[in-house]
Amino acid sequence: MDASSDPQRVAERTALRWDVLAHFSTIGIFILFLVAALQLARELMTPVVAAFVVAVALAPLHRRMTTRYTPSWLAALATLALLLLLIQAVLAALSVTVVLGIDKASRITDALLAIVGSVKAHAAALRLDAFLGDANPKLDAVGLMRGLLGVLTPALGEFVVFIVVLFFALVWRDDLRKSVIMRFDTRPERLNAIRTFNEIERRLTLYYVSVTAINATVGLLTGVSAILVGLPNALMLGLMAFALNYVPYIGPAAVMAILAGAGLIEFASPERAIAAPLLFLLMALVEGNFLTPRIIGASLDFNPLAVLLSLVFWVWLWGPVGGFLAAPLLIVGQTILARMVSEPA
Repeated sequence: MDASSDPQRVAERTALRWDVLAHFSTIGIFILFLVAALQLARELMTPVVAAFVVAVALAPLHRRMTTRYTPSWLAALATLALLLLLIQAVLAALSVTVVLGIDKASRITDALLAIVGSVKAHAAALRLDAFLGDANPKLDAVGLMRGLLGVLTPALGEFVVFIVVLFFALVWRDDLRKSVIMRFDTRPERLNAIRTFNEIERRLTLYYVSVTAINATVGLLTGVSAILVGLPNALMLGLMAFALNYVPYIGPAAVMAILAGAGLIEFASPERAIAAPLLFLLMALVEGNFLTPRIIGASLDFNPLAVLLSLVFWVWLWGPVGGFLAAPLLIVGQTILARMVSEPA
């Protein structure tokens, strides 16, 4: 009798298929519940996860500061002080830019209306005005600026949680790491966990050092281009470009929008107003297509599609903070997955 027609074997294959389907269904349900939990706990999870990611990236600096005469808690305070100085400078740059935009919002509105009127006049000359309509647009520039300020300004409570968790993560980093490693039973598993922690720290540090150097170059060139074009507050615009460039794709788009707004404030000519955003677009294209892939992609083996998908997912889940954490979380996930599939040695 043919084995394929044996009722017992057919039943065994059917049961196996149902077991596999139940297994994947359980994993899918777990993922759905995990995503829902991360979304519901967004206000708590975003500062905590950001603190642990930044703590891993700052671990080499904190380790260098910790000596026999400098205890771990004092080195953590010094590390936090340096980080807070950088955050304060960036927030000052963003605040000055936004306040100036709000103060001169009417000029932005007038400039945008002039551009719209010019476009409609050219469309009328080409007999395309029927597609544009006759209504005059009403632009609430003040509302747009306030909305931008609300997005860029972090909630005070979440920022306090971030700083507190970051401090304790730096001070007790080694103890937390040791407690996780000791949960494994065998020596090869513990060695594999140690290598995983070391690899995550190495890759995150390399990522942040490389990205910081690239963003500093972008910020410097943005400030220089602002001076060449004639925009005021070139230092503030450079700091703003430096900070927002940490968020892939979204950050450069925001910088272009802010530079366009600054150009509309200062210049009556639309052609001159778009000079700074066009220069930044050129820099962003060079940085995104040549500089970053060569520096980061080669050393970290980054897949651009994976970065894009990670960015879309985390921005959808956690907003702008998710965009900042997208690449680091991808690095952590890739490293853990690679170690899980490797044989412990």
